[in-house]
Amino acid sequence: MANPKKRQEKAEAAKSKKAQDERMKKEAQEEEKWSKGAKNSRKKEEEAEKRRLAAERKAERARLEKEEMDSLPNKGKKQPAKKGGRFDIPSVETFSAHNLDDALDLLSLDKKSKDELERHPERRFKAAYTAYKEKRLPEIRKEQPGMRLNQYEDLMYKEFQKHPDNPFNKFTLKYNAKDEEVAAARAKRRAELEARLRE
Repeated sequence: MANPKKRQEKAEAAKSKKAQDERMKKEAQEEEKWSKGAKNSRKKEEEAEKRRLAAERKAERARLEKEEMDSLPNKGKKQPAKKGGRFDIPSVETFSAHNLDDALDLLSLDKKSKDELERHPERRFKAAYTAYKEKRLPEIRKEQPGMRLNQYEDLMYKEFQKHPDNPFNKFTLKYNAKDEEVAAARAKRRAELEARLRE
C-alpha cells in the first residue's frame, strides 16, 4: 500500500484546494454584488453628467440668441391700431355678366390656366367643324329645303368661319411663342374681357 504520510498530504492538499475553491466562489459572488452596485452609481453619474451638459448647451443657446437680438437694429415699438372710426375700404372693381358666355369669361379672369390660349388651332379645327356640321345640318335643311348636300356644306362652312366654336376665332398664339409673348397675350386678353364686362 501507499505511504500513509503521502495519503495524508494528498488529503490535506485536496481539502485546502476545496477550501480555496469555495473562498474563490464567495469572493466572486461578493465581487458581483459590489459590481452591480457600482454599475448603478456609474449610470446615475452618467445621467447627471448628461443633464449638466444639456443645461450648459441650453444656457449657451439662450446667451447666443440674446446677443443676436441685441445686435439686430431696433425697430422701435409698434403703435397700437386705431380703434373705431371709419374704415378705408378701397374701391373694388365690379363686373357684370348678362349671359352664360359672359359669366364663363368672367370666371376665367380669376384662373391662371393656359386653356384660353390656343397654340395649335389647326389640330382642333377638323373635329370642331365636324361637330358643328352634325348639329347644324338638320337645322339648315329645315330653314332652306331643296338644296344639295354640297350647297348645305358650303353654307355651314361660311357660318363656321364666324362661329365662336371655331378654334381660329379663339385667342390664338404662335406655336413657338416665347414666355414674354404668352404673358403679353394673356394681359391683352384679360384687358379685353375686363373692358367688356366692367359695369
